[in-house]
This record gives sequence, structure tokens and C-alpha cells, in this order.
Amino acid sequence: MGYLTLGILGFSALALLFGMLVGCLRGRNRAILRLGLLLLTVVLAFALRGVVYDTLAETEIELDGKMTTLPAYMTEMIAESFDGNAPASVTNLALALTEILVGLVAFYMLFIVLRLITWLIVFPICKIFVKKGAKRRRGFGALIGLAQGALIALVICAPITGLLVQTDKLSKVEMNGEALFELPPELGVEEYLASAPGTVYNKAGGWLFNMLTTVKTESGTKVSIEDTCDILEKSTVIVEKIEQLTEKIEGITDAAASAENQIDALKGVGDALVEIGNSLDSLSGDAQGLIEEMIGDLASTMIGEDADELPPAVSDMLENFDFEEMDLAAAGEALNSIASVIEKDGSAPITSDEASAIVNGFAANDFLLDLIVPEGEEPETLIMLPANDAATVDSAIASSSLSAEQKHTLRTLLGLS
Repeated sequence: MGYLTLGILGFSALALLFGMLVGCLRGRNRAILRLGLLLLTVVLAFALRGVVYDTLAETEIELDGKMTTLPAYMTEMIAESFDGNAPASVTNLALALTEILVGLVAFYMLFIVLRLITWLIVFPICKIFVKKGAKRRRGFGALIGLAQGALIALVICAPITGLLVQTDKLSKVEMNGEALFELPPELGVEEYLASAPGTVYNKAGGWLFNMLTTVKTESGTKVSIEDTCDILEKSTVIVEKIEQLTEKIEGITDAAASAENQIDALKGVGDALVEIGNSLDSLSGDAQGLIEEMIGDLASTMIGEDADELPPAVSDMLENFDFEEMDLAAAGEALNSIASVIEKDGSAPITSDEASAIVNGFAANDFLLDLIVPEGEEPETLIMLPANDAATVDSAIASSSLSAEQKHTLRTLLGLS
């Protein structure tokens, strides 16, 4: 059994046992009083953690040999990482994560201090007015004390477990074939998370962890540690697939390419778009809002240096990234359906589902036609459909929401005009 599992189990057992014994000694009435004070302690610690951060954020401290505030120091560090031109969304995210971590530490410190104050000062005063009663009802007192111990264990262990879940998730993320970092195996993080206490604290205390690790940026976007870790996890897939997309895109309209190479290019771009779309769709709404801001800001900041390396349509898509105006998975399915039609080479009629996938994918993504047919260029014919297939696809195009110009371009690509 790993150190973490042993430590959490030991602490939980002590909290429950001590709470039950003290509750039995106090009796029902005073055990209820102490439980009420403990709940008040949790509420105050949660509410005051923001005050602690605000106070710290306004206080100048010595960092790297100079007096500065924590937010100013973080802003400067981020700016240096981007050569003085840090995107606002990245800076806001870094400040939000700093606030979360400081707030989490403040919560624990406040909980410990306030619990001692209520135990040593407030409880002795209050119990003057709360009598033991003719019968202490020690059995009820023990049960209430047990609940008190469970609450203490939850407040201490649930946030720690939540952090371990996210840490374990990030330890599995690979960049350039290497993990971001390795967790010491002797800690037994995976073992703890799979154990009964790890599962209980994760499920029963997940709400507490989310509340303690969520703040709002200046733009009003919610930031949480969980969403941030999800974004980092998915971003490696997104970056990898964007590289695949840029490698394959030129092969789609290459007049000298063989049918096999054209199919490979279409499937390469299609599969990349599907995986990017599925990765983004799996994020929570708050995480999607956050990554939407970041993709646009990062693209605007960084694409300028590598403008010649990305197709203009890809650059434009990234700079104006909007979840509501695009469906990347549908775009990928459209290109894969075109590849499927080319591959069949008239041996089987195109299905209505394939026709719908092609047209709907283009209709839901304005950037897709620009991706295949750069602005100012005439569209090339990708495939020549048999008469029956042409009628099926043309009917789907006619009833779509595409503009007249887009319909013409798509018809040309599919050999319909």
C-alpha cells in the first residue's frame, strides 16, 4: 500500500475515531453545538479565502530581489515568456490560477486557525448556555461526533484528492513523445485514486474541490483547475492534428496527385478535423469559452511570425475561432465522405447519408471551402460523380444554407458544374 493511501486512511480513521469519542463524552446537546461551530468554520474559511488573496495581492513583497506584488510579478513573468507581448487571455489565466492556489492554501490555514479558535474560545463560552441535559444521550453524541469527524476528513482530504486527480491526468500528457513530468511511484498516486478512500473522496468531495478551485477572470470567464488541466491534456492532441492538417491540405487540390494520394490527403485532413472537433467538444462549456479566447489570442500573437507556414484559411480559422460558428467534426466527416466517394469510383451509388455529411459539413463550417479553395483561386474539380450520384448530391446542395457562391464552389469541387 502506497504512502498516500496509508496517510489518508490513517488520517480519516483518526478523525472519525476522535470525533466519535469526543462526541460521546460531550453528549448530544454539546456535540450538536460543536458540529454547528465546525460548519460555521468551514463557511468562514471558504468566504474569507478571497480576502486573504486580495490582501496578499495588494501587499508588496520581495520577489527575485525586488519589491513587487504577486499579480505584477506573475504578469511580468508571463510577458517575458512571450517576449513582452503576452496575450491577455494567457495572462488572465495565469493570474486566475495563482488566485486559485493561494486561495486553496488560505482555505486550509483559515480552517485550522478558525477551528482552534472556536474550540478553545467560542465553544467554552457557548457551552455555558447549552446544558448537558439530565441525560447526556452519549449514543447520539457519538453519532454526531462521528459526523463531525467525517466532515473534517472530507474538508481536508477531498481537495487533496482533487488535486491528485488532476496531477495524475497531467502526468500522462505527452509532448514530443515525452511525459510532461513523472510522479514518484513510491507515492502510489494511481493506487490511491483507485482505492476505496480515493474513490469516495473524489466522488463525495468533488463539488468542494470545484468550488475551491474556480474563479472568474477579468473578462468574466470561469477558470478552474479541472478545466485548465483538461485544456492542457487536449491541447497536445490539437497541436499534433493541426500539424497533420497543414501537411495534408496541399495534397487535396494538387492536380498532379494520384487518386490514391488525393484520398490519403482528404482522409488526413478529415481525420485531423474530426479528432480536433471531438477533443474540443469533450470539454466543459467553461473550458470551451476559455480555450476559445486563448486560441484566438495565441493565434494573433504567434501566427505573425510563422504566417508563411500555415495556409491562410487555417490562420483565419484559428484567429476567429468560434464554437458556435463551426463544427470541426462535421467538417472532417464531410472530407472523409468525399474520400469515400472517390475510393468507390462509381462501384456503388452514393448514399443519402454521405451526401448529407458532405453538404452539412460545408454548410456548418464557412472556413472549409476557403481551406480547400484559397481566396482568389478558381476551384479545382476533385471528383466527377455519376449522373445518379450527382442528382443526389445536387439536391442536398440546393436545399442547404450555403450561399450562392459557396454552392457554386462546392458544385465545381464535386464535378457538378
